[in-house]
Amino acid sequence: MAGRIGLVVVILAAVFSLTCGNLYGRSSAGKTTRQFVKRRDPSPSFRPHLALRQKLAEAKPFSYPAAELGARTARSADADERNCGLKKPDLLETDAMPLSETAETIQAVWVEDDNILIVASDSDRATVWLGVPKSYGIFSFSPHPNLIPGAVAPSSLQVAPASHRRAIVVSKDKKAMFVTSNGGKTWVKVLLPSSGFDVTDDLYISEVSPDHMILAAGTELFHSHSAGEEWERVADDVLLVRMAKNDSRNEYAFFLTLGRHPGLNTLHRLSIPWGKRDVLDPHAYRFAVDGRYLFVSRQNFSGSAMSDNVSRRLYVCSDFGADVSEIAFSEVQLPSVTPEQFYVIMATHEAGAFIHVSLNQSSGSGGLYVSDSSATRFSLSLSNHFYKVFSLKEIEWRYPVDDFYEVKSMRGVYVTTAVTGKNDSTHVTMITFNNGGKWSRLHPPTSSGCHGNSECSLHLHLHYSLLVASEYNRSYSAPLLSTETAVGIIIGHGSYGVTRNDSEPRLVVSNDGGYSWMDPGLPVGTYVYGIADYGNIIVVAPDSENVEYIW
Repeated sequence: MAGRIGLVVVILAAVFSLTCGNLYGRSSAGKTTRQFVKRRDPSPSFRPHLALRQKLAEAKPFSYPAAELGARTARSADADERNCGLKKPDLLETDAMPLSETAETIQAVWVEDDNILIVASDSDRATVWLGVPKSYGIFSFSPHPNLIPGAVAPSSLQVAPASHRRAIVVSKDKKAMFVTSNGGKTWVKVLLPSSGFDVTDDLYISEVSPDHMILAAGTELFHSHSAGEEWERVADDVLLVRMAKNDSRNEYAFFLTLGRHPGLNTLHRLSIPWGKRDVLDPHAYRFAVDGRYLFVSRQNFSGSAMSDNVSRRLYVCSDFGADVSEIAFSEVQLPSVTPEQFYVIMATHEAGAFIHVSLNQSSGSGGLYVSDSSATRFSLSLSNHFYKVFSLKEIEWRYPVDDFYEVKSMRGVYVTTAVTGKNDSTHVTMITFNNGGKWSRLHPPTSSGCHGNSECSLHLHLHYSLLVASEYNRSYSAPLLSTETAVGIIIGHGSYGVTRNDSEPRLVVSNDGGYSWMDPGLPVGTYVYGIADYGNIIVVAPDSENVEYIW
């Protein structure tokens, strides 16, 4: 029953996003290096959501038998068909064939002609379903069994951004992948050059040409120009790979290869559509690419090349797509860092960049700096900014954690965490409405009991909260959520007080870009949620395998 309800939620989420806007379901807590192109709805004019508070306050949960839920959407003017087709349980009709699927994992993507491609996999088999839109937004699902031999890896299904006819899914042993060029009707098996990679981060389909793919496997980098049929090994001893696109015609894989001396590595640029490879910097320590900026940190030795007395400085290039002879790096006006410190590029925007400069790797805080549009001149934006690297020396595992979040529904709005007091686990949530010019605490909802108390504020549960949730016997699947098509809407979990309290998460919503917040009054706990119809529809469900109600 739990698996069937889980499938209904997947289908419901997919149908919502097609007809009502963007709906986001469960998301991983960590950041990903893969960059996706999302199909956007036309930019709406601003709609003030004046009745949202009252609607959420009056909303009542309703239950539904999973087997009776057909995939219906709101494409009819009939009053009973509004709210994306959901009706009261006694009036719910089955207008399309429900999926009777009990697989362990279920993955869904949009493919050509607004069809829904679903791959369901158990330990030894994978089944393909295709959802075809019919009249009034009803979807008819047809099974295509045994087109993918064997099981597939969870979260490995992705569609080519440049062509929604092309999709891939990786076998469970990661020795092969299956490719479709007609939206899931037929599949071709191709062998992968290595199995030592992460299916969610290390296999990339080009945003420019669907025939081109990049695979970073261990310390090897591979490039395919034939949809995976043939692979070329680009480099060995690879330390870091990032993808970037500076225009609609070209796309690059930037990668760092290990040098002869510690801290002296080589930065390369591979033009994906043309296959041309260039060396940009033979003396790089690390690099980061974000937006139109390419940052490189370099070691500055005070003695010989093998001296331990070293520091690092940061350099930036704002035109990384130019001819290699024309690329020039400018030194960034930030403090140099010692081997115990580091730089982190938090975000870039049209007016510049945010960079975190650590105090040391164990402190859990540092300074957050913001730049002008050249990304060379910086000023301190927020002191005691939270950023912590967790490490387990016995397995050489390092996991960086930060709470920095860009609000997509309001330009120039960012949320992050500051550390107060001597204990680096004492956190407060801060927000800026002007690209880091000024930061302030969040006003708690009027129903919080502490509204108007200067010592009490709202604290959002961000990346760090997702990491430590297990300490409180809780599990977060949904981080903070906003979308460009729902102006001003932000939804997430939070708590009220002098500092953040991760033990009692509450669902909170803002409809004005974070200036004010409301508590819809749902029970204390964690939820998954989505935003649809430009913010006019918000869907919330308990973060549980046994879902009985949605709001």
